[in-house]
Amino acid sequence: MPDCSNDVRDLAARVGRVEQDVDRIKTAFLRNDLDAEDYDGHRNDHRVRVEQAKTMDDYKQAATKRIIVGAVALAFTIFSFGIESFLRAKIASWVGLLGGG
Repeated sequence: MPDCSNDVRDLAARVGRVEQDVDRIKTAFLRNDLDAEDYDGHRNDHRVRVEQAKTMDDYKQAATKRIIVGAVALAFTIFSFGIESFLRAKIASWVGLLGGG
């Protein structure tokens, strides 16, 4: 019978640790209007935060795409103006060589 009493003591100690863990876990939850742990509110809060994070990620991706498109358009515009002045200079020199200017 001594083994049985050791088992009971071990089980009592384990149950005590589980109860302490549960009490600590309960501190993660706000109290609702009934002064009880608001498990559903806690779950909903996490759901809302995940949705908000996804929305912010979508906004960030859209903004990044617009910035990239704008940068490419600006580079293309600058490049185009550079090509235009280069071509004008070349055409003017060709016209000068042909004696037309």
